[in-house]
Amino acid sequence: MSDTRDNKKDFFSAKLFFLILGGIAAYNLSSWVSGEPEWEEMAHESGAFVAKTAGKPDLRKLREDLPFGEVEFQYLMFARNDVQYAISYGEMPAGVGADSATVSRRDRMLSKMEGEMLAEEMVEMSGYPARQTKIRASDK
Repeated sequence: MSDTRDNKKDFFSAKLFFLILGGIAAYNLSSWVSGEPEWEEMAHESGAFVAKTAGKPDLRKLREDLPFGEVEFQYLMFARNDVQYAISYGEMPAGVGADSATVSRRDRMLSKMEGEMLAEEMVEMSGYPARQTKIRASDK
């Protein structure tokens, strides 16, 4: 009688193992079939910029206090391959240089994210100065 009960437990364990294994395989297959979203060009509603994004971007507006005053920033955020991307746009007050504004914004973002700056380079977007900054955010 004990052998029969042990055989039933073993059979149940084997079925449960293959059920879980099948679920994992189905999940991985569906992720593989759907793949990562493709990059698509998206124009900002006000015409301020055009950017290539992946997936469905999230647009948010936030007011930020910077050393030279309060500025409303528009953030375009999206993710691809476990990497988060953010593009920010804001109208700077008269007399504030683009370089000091982007440095202030970058430092504020690093502080909020408790992040580490990995790389930064000056770029040009449609004839306007911009900074491309790579940040590793904390896991908190």
